Amino acid sequence: MDFDPATITYQDLLGHFFTMHDPSRPAHSTQYASLVLHADESQRAQALAAAESFASRFGRPVRTRI
Repeated sequence: MDFDPATITYQDLLGHFFTMHDPSRPAHSTQYASLVLHADESQRAQALAAAESFASRFGRPVRTRI
């Protein structure tokens, strides 16, 4: 899959990611663990903020690796 910022913003992509599955659920093994990749520090900061927002909103820790 290729990320095209002209089609969807990274912020919108993160929003979909954190609402389409439960990032607070522990993985059965590392091969099934959720992961958010980032291309630079700006995207890393956005991903961390999205994870913190989810954790605050739902009161559960995010287990997704960033």
